[in-house]
Amino acid sequence: MHPFVRVIMILSASKENRRALCHFHSSDFASSFTVDAAQYELCENHKKRYLGFIYSCPVPLVVARRAYNMSLSLNHSAAVKVPLPVQHVTPEQVRNGQVSIEKHRFKYNFSVCVSPLFGSVLAKRLIEFLELTRLLGVHQVFFYDFQMSSVIKRVLRFYQDRGWVTLLPWRLPKTMDTAKIWYHGQLVTNNDCLYRSMAVSAYTAFHDIDELIVPHAQGIKSLGELFPPVLPNDTCGYAFKSAFYDPGVTEGHFPEDLQSVALTARPAMLSRIRTKVMVAPRRVFEVGIHHISKQYEEHWLPKQYDPNLAYLHHYRDCIRDFGMRCENWVKDTTIKDKYLPELRDNFQEVLRTLGL
Repeated sequence: MHPFVRVIMILSASKENRRALCHFHSSDFASSFTVDAAQYELCENHKKRYLGFIYSCPVPLVVARRAYNMSLSLNHSAAVKVPLPVQHVTPEQVRNGQVSIEKHRFKYNFSVCVSPLFGSVLAKRLIEFLELTRLLGVHQVFFYDFQMSSVIKRVLRFYQDRGWVTLLPWRLPKTMDTAKIWYHGQLVTNNDCLYRSMAVSAYTAFHDIDELIVPHAQGIKSLGELFPPVLPNDTCGYAFKSAFYDPGVTEGHFPEDLQSVALTARPAMLSRIRTKVMVAPRRVFEVGIHHISKQYEEHWLPKQYDPNLAYLHHYRDCIRDFGMRCENWVKDTTIKDKYLPELRDNFQEVLRTLGL
């Protein structure tokens, strides 16, 4: 496995020449190396004006063994400067068994990457999502601050201070209005988060705050009880079928203010299209919105996860597209049955602490 530095960028579709060069400079500037960066366009740009790219800079072996700084120039203009750490894992170390990428000790077993938050996000729904996600065994949640209200920032900083949330700024240029890039740059943040979590998390999932990957196997409450420390040798991650929990179908108020407990009706049919994924980040090169776009090695395959064991709860109105049927409904009280007492107590405690 050759070492690379990868740079994720947003570029205008009108640019014809996107050649990039990677410049490696020793800390004392006594030596330097310049290599071409390989360009890769992200797969779900949806033909917008602004597109997401990954540029890969192969690191010369002499650089991998010493302290170097790196800069990247795009069309002969300096664009990015990246300080490289002093110590690196070399290909020889991997081949000789001195380092195993599969036996790396991660800080977190499970992480979640959330798309950029914007619009009228309710503080109670965010707290419910975070507390339920924690009960599901997730150890870190990554958020991108696009257009957050002061209340939402206050909630996230509360969890950030406790070491359970990472809050990242997400600012797009004023010329890049929402019509010119897909869903506020969601695809770019997904892949940014993939690479951020690569060194710290064994598993990373990608979904919104109205979505949860929930175990449905009997007697299983947490993701850690379903997934081994290392995926099988032929797997890079899983796609989870989704179920819509439609607020328009369940009558009445939310007991204890908990939406996930109150919404117990879902279509009998699960969606195979609106899936969300959980991956072993070190085995994935690019992640999409609803699928794994590209794995590092061909024998690491993306697979569908057995919905008898777990599937995605999506708390929104049922979407009748791609053959999805929303007529026949079944009752599902999994959240209430497995998590209610602890979820209610934790939820109310946070509300009291924050004065909400």
